[in-house]
Amino acid sequence: MWAWVGGGAGLAAAVLWFLTRRSRSLAQGLASLACLGLGSVLVSGALAVRQIECCWPALRERLVTRASRQLATTLAAAVTEARRLAERGAVASLQPRLGAFDRLEEAVARGWGRPHIEGGAVVFTADGEPWAWAGRHRFVPAVDTSELRAVITPFYVSLEARRQTQAGGTAVGTVLLDAAPAAPDRDRALSSVFARAHGAGLRFFPPRLAPAGLDVSDFTTPQGDTLFSVQVVPPKQGDAQLSTLTQFAGLAAAALAAALLLLLAAAPPGRWRWTVAVAGAWCLTRAPLSPATSLAAFFSPATFYRPLLGVFTSSAGSLTVLAALMLFAAGVLWRRGLARRWWSPVLAGALVLVAPFVVRNLGRGITPPARGVSIALWLSWEAALAVASMALILLAAALVRGSAEPRRVPWPLPAACGWAVLAAVAGLWLWEPNGAWPDWYTYVWLPALAGVLVPAPRRWAVVAIATVAGTAAALVTWGATVEGRLALADRDARGLGGESDPLAAALLERMDAGAASLPAPRTAGDLYTLWLRSPLAVADYPTVLSEWTPAGEPRAELRLASLDLAPALVAALVRSPATRGGPRVERVPAVPGVHYVLIAPVQGGGVLAVGVGPRSRVGTRGLGGARRAPGGLAGGRAARAPAGRLAGTVAAAGARSAGGRR
Repeated sequence: MWAWVGGGAGLAAAVLWFLTRRSRSLAQGLASLACLGLGSVLVSGALAVRQIECCWPALRERLVTRASRQLATTLAAAVTEARRLAERGAVASLQPRLGAFDRLEEAVARGWGRPHIEGGAVVFTADGEPWAWAGRHRFVPAVDTSELRAVITPFYVSLEARRQTQAGGTAVGTVLLDAAPAAPDRDRALSSVFARAHGAGLRFFPPRLAPAGLDVSDFTTPQGDTLFSVQVVPPKQGDAQLSTLTQFAGLAAAALAAALLLLLAAAPPGRWRWTVAVAGAWCLTRAPLSPATSLAAFFSPATFYRPLLGVFTSSAGSLTVLAALMLFAAGVLWRRGLARRWWSPVLAGALVLVAPFVVRNLGRGITPPARGVSIALWLSWEAALAVASMALILLAAALVRGSAEPRRVPWPLPAACGWAVLAAVAGLWLWEPNGAWPDWYTYVWLPALAGVLVPAPRRWAVVAIATVAGTAAALVTWGATVEGRLALADRDARGLGGESDPLAAALLERMDAGAASLPAPRTAGDLYTLWLRSPLAVADYPTVLSEWTPAGEPRAELRLASLDLAPALVAALVRSPATRGGPRVERVPAVPGVHYVLIAPVQGGGVLAVGVGPRSRVGTRGLGGARRAPGGLAGGRAARAPAGRLAGTVAAAGARSAGGRR
């Protein structure tokens, strides 16, 4: 409904501008067109979402048909690219070894697709030793005599083309067709690029193992050999609806920003311009931002939240927007020069008294994340507090400044800046883990705040106010960050003791809800895929997964961390008669901390065991919650090293990607 209201408002704005012939201006016309464009985007998005809701089977069929028509062309281009890389490798083998590296890098850099599809080239000697290479290799190409070959693993699908070299070796060109969600940098795989371009994904199968269906086709060589089968996978209805909403939300955000800027320029000075500014601030604080945007963390309540002013203090970005609006209003009053009244010093004194307590209260909303505080996050907190304190101080200065601007810099101004610096240094020494600063320390800042209220030339007054406000904001931000880190450390230490973790138990219970319908994981790759789709991966818990027979014999195991869970203990839990009653979560006191073990029967008579330990930066080692492929599957860019083996390069890169420390 609101989309149609917005569309009607945009149309009404355009019609009114067209009918108003006498007072029309270019700025008003552009603002009207921007409003009309915003309304068109909103209506188009509503119609697109409505079509997905009511006509999804027909849309799905058209999507699959359109993607299937492009599939043959895309795969043919992949074959051409693999053969091109192999041919360039054969030509590069005629060069000296260092020159061959340059030729191969140049060939890989001229990849196809926008963005480039991931590929690589390697030249082997006659005895199978890597001689030169370039690009990214997810695994070492095997020795083979086939001109065209597809390699399908649980994590990757790669297409390889081969050419013989004059020295009796082999040049291999590879193109990455698909990568599992667990694999790093999968956005350059052919399937990911195809999904972004045509709205449908691709699923690859070994020959004669694909399910029967009209959307499955075999890819064969000119000799009639089937390399693989590929299935066009359309998105689910909910995913398609979410993707459409995200797309039109981005367009609507851009159109709204353009409309507000043009309305701000077209509005006459005074109340109308202030109305547009307030509306823009309200939209910026209330409109949800996409998690992919760089401003999402700035407006996230996960790192800053204070219920002091509701939505305007729910994030650092919201506080900055409100404070900037107040600062601009205070600046207008300060430049205008208000006439002094008997109540002006009283109100200014009240603002000066309140300002330190307000800033300190807002500083308690800072919540440092467990992964650490980046420079951008630190600056966002400091900017929010600094702008808020500057707005209060400048408003107080506007009340006592008067209409005449002094020509000389009064001595209290530099004295106030020096006092603020000394107060900040003293604050570093007075801060304590329990209670932060003493109660009386807040009043130490009053002389600095009172000193910058003295009327002074405009430039020097602004510099002094910014110095005092910025120094106070930096100190409060530092104190809140250290206090938050100490709280995280305290929670970390408690987790290493005997304190229970209800969140870990709840996440395992969520995982066991669908365990009975899961196929039995037979390999470590299956266990890793299962973990990646579980809430444990997002929550960053150290985890150990295994699959057992009902008799307590292990079939597959994946250790993503080093936990104090002996195999004999897990086997006893699996053999327990309670396993036949369904999934359960067992609490296991261990060192360090309390561990939890999920025992869940799966299809085929197997039993899934998932053990998690406490989230801590000490006591557990391994991948933990790192979203990376196990072992050496992550691959890496081969370095230019004439002396060395390609296998060693790939294995070392995989070890660096897989290794980690919690």
